Amino acid sequence: MIVARLSQPAAAALLSLLITTATIILSCESDRITRDTTRPHEVTDLSLDSIRANSLFFSWTATGDDNTRGRASFYDLRYSHDQATLRNWGNATVTQGEPVPSEPGTHEVMELLIAPVDSTYYFGIKVSDDSRNTSPLSNIVTYQP
Repeated sequence: MIVARLSQPAAAALLSLLITTATIILSCESDRITRDTTRPHEVTDLSLDSIRANSLFFSWTATGDDNTRGRASFYDLRYSHDQATLRNWGNATVTQGEPVPSEPGTHEVMELLIAPVDSTYYFGIKVSDDSRNTSPLSNIVTYQP
């Protein structure tokens, strides 16, 4: 084992260098741990393109993870028999079968099987990212069987 004796000024300089290095490392690490607070952009062109028997075919343009950049994580298409319930998102009926989001600008399509009732349906979609940031509600699409 080799033991070196440093003069007091040399030891102070070494300690200062170690503290500066540690501060730089911690600063770099904290810059990497920024929280994603940018929500995806809302879908503005949700449309009901066709109807066949009990199948409704929807389409829209993919937005993005951070507003219109990056790929979002998932879509959430819901419906209600009145617009107020659809706007109160938590009370709207959840659907299944949404596609995995594509790159922004991509044309997305979805088939939804429904049991038609003699009532108007109101549909909307939201987009979420990997940090669970969620877009505002899309335009609302109406379907009257």
